[in-house]
Amino acid sequence: MNTGPEELYRNFIRNYRVLDKVMPNDINQYPSLFFHDSVSYTFYDDPNFKPIFEPKLPYYADYPDFRDQMAQTCSDSVACQYDYILTLDPDFAKVTKEEETHAIWLANEAGKKRKLAAFLELIKTTKITFI
Repeated sequence: MNTGPEELYRNFIRNYRVLDKVMPNDINQYPSLFFHDSVSYTFYDDPNFKPIFEPKLPYYADYPDFRDQMAQTCSDSVACQYDYILTLDPDFAKVTKEEETHAIWLANEAGKKRKLAAFLELIKTTKITFI
């Protein structure tokens, strides 16, 4: 998908915004899956929020020492780098990297199981004849 962040936000995210009050029989509205005990969902949601699509690195992220430390912690993980820059906490960023790595591993394992299941189904439904 070659969609820029602003176009993605405009065409996807805003169109699928979770709503606090959903009109009956309106298939274009989606209620929250989470129950908020003391406040409504709209308390957490700001429909006027517009993300920064071309963020600039803060001045402290432009120093070689900072970049070296971040690279040592995060390597090529953008999520880890983001957390490192925002929190200035290498341990927090490291957890992000570990969770991202685990999520990738789980996705790969799920893909292997789907391929195995398809192969087993093929074996089950294929008639083999010997000459």
